[in-house]
Amino acid sequence: MEIINKCFSNNTVEEILLAQEKEIIEHDGVRWMSEAMKSMKAASPTSLKICLRSIKEGRKQTLEQCFAREYIILSNIMQRSISNDFYEGTRAKLIDKDNKPKWEPPNLQSVGKEMVNRYFTEVDDPHWEVLRLPHRGLPNLPVALKSKI
Repeated sequence: MEIINKCFSNNTVEEILLAQEKEIIEHDGVRWMSEAMKSMKAASPTSLKICLRSIKEGRKQTLEQCFAREYIILSNIMQRSISNDFYEGTRAKLIDKDNKPKWEPPNLQSVGKEMVNRYFTEVDDPHWEVLRLPHRGLPNLPVALKSKI
């Protein structure tokens, strides 16, 4: 658990990968860490940055807020208005099965904050609606617990 915390508590995906590389060298190629790093390097650079930001934001939010944020992110991904990476990954893994996705942008350094920010903004489409979760009547729970459910 110490190695996981040491690596994944970094602020950027780039820092996380550097920490993983350091741990692999120091611990003579920790197999699970090597596999984790291999998976991350194969993933969409944009998706890695979106995921890290979403996890960090989710730590300070209620479950309802997390669902709403994830819905906005997913809606932007499915719209293809920012990037085609989801569909490119699907093509490479499931359709053509060449396992050679062409990510756009192709590397972490090319994924700017502005691009990532766009995934966290409401979709610019008149037919798109904000996620509204129904109110659940949980009268016997303390208020502090209701916000976490």
